[in-house]
Amino acid sequence: MSPYQLRIILSLHVTPDWKRFCGLDQSTDTWLQTISELREMGLIDNDEYPTDRLTAFVNAICATPLPIKKWVMPKAEDLP
Repeated sequence: MSPYQLRIILSLHVTPDWKRFCGLDQSTDTWLQTISELREMGLIDNDEYPTDRLTAFVNAICATPLPIKKWVMPKAEDLP
């Protein structure tokens, strides 16, 4: 999943005016290809409304905890 796709998906999830909200040029091949891919994945319907699958996907993303940076001491055998 690309950041471009995620931007559109999150915009779809947030507002009915998602096309204006996401701020992307809708006349590009990238836009058209991405909309086609989202439709093929079942994330939007033929009228470009979000599906229940898109909602479940965004909910899963939001439920993912942030990673924690953990510092560790290297093992002696890993040292030069």
